[in-house]
Amino acid sequence: MTWNLLHNLKKNWHILMASQLRMPSGLLARQAGRKMNQSNKKLYQITLSELNLKDGDRILEIGFGNGKFFSDLDAKARDLQISGIDYSPEMVREAKRKNKDLYHSGRLDITTGNSDRLPYPDQHFDKIYCINVIYFWGNPHFHLKEIYRVLKPGGQFITGFRPKDNLIQFPFTRYGIILYNEEEWVLLLKENGFRYIHTVNGNEEKDMQTRRNTPFVSLCVVSEK
Repeated sequence: MTWNLLHNLKKNWHILMASQLRMPSGLLARQAGRKMNQSNKKLYQITLSELNLKDGDRILEIGFGNGKFFSDLDAKARDLQISGIDYSPEMVREAKRKNKDLYHSGRLDITTGNSDRLPYPDQHFDKIYCINVIYFWGNPHFHLKEIYRVLKPGGQFITGFRPKDNLIQFPFTRYGIILYNEEEWVLLLKENGFRYIHTVNGNEEKDMQTRRNTPFVSLCVVSEK
């Protein structure tokens, strides 16, 4: 009985972790946002560098969490028009709170929603990116078709994520999380009309270790419409 109770407690904890990563909510929302900032820092550094922004670009981030990195994005070029969409109402509120000046200036527009139904016109954005979001797309084709629709011809879609070999060792990934290796994700991009450009591959800092004591790998896949 004790073993079964312990097993169920662990399982419920892993399910809770997976659900909070998908959509931070309730009392744990702020903590989940902070934890994601810590674990996503390297991916953001790589991805924001790969955006190669120009003055006046229109940019969309899908799944921005608590919006900590919007200020870093805004500093990359002048007169950027930044939009963001996130599935979690709590994270949208947090992002507005953390980016008051940027939001009230009109340079940042953020909303609650899902990337399989983007509330933007066709060919609207120069660059679109997401970090550690693709795991939660039950049918990635719907999301990729919407991203393709709102991206300008020649615009880029940049995906930051960690590969299957890194994450499969964590029990919470068994609960509604879809893992990819680089080749699988590139194939999906091509199937949905994107042209693959290149992948940036980086290791995390020493304090970011997997359960097997190997560093996390950050993949940043750059594609183009």
